Amino acid sequence: MASEENGFTHYLVSKEVVLGEACVIEKCNDWISLAFIKLGIDRPEAVIDRAFVENHALVPKTAELTPQTPHPQAARPTK
Repeated sequence: MASEENGFTHYLVSKEVVLGEACVIEKCNDWISLAFIKLGIDRPEAVIDRAFVENHALVPKTAELTPQTPHPQAARPTK
């Protein structure tokens, strides 16, 4: 699983777009967590820093969900 390879256990998602990866350091409360974040996946110039992140923006990495696969709750286009 990808999360075991680099320590980043979550995707950082905003408006259905994967912005990067995150490793939660501490869950502060029901709304925010302190996490290491890496903006930009698989890019050598990716920024790694600590930040407070809203918990709803953290999507756990799983074998079934990759950056190329939309989140199961993502809005689907209407016809």
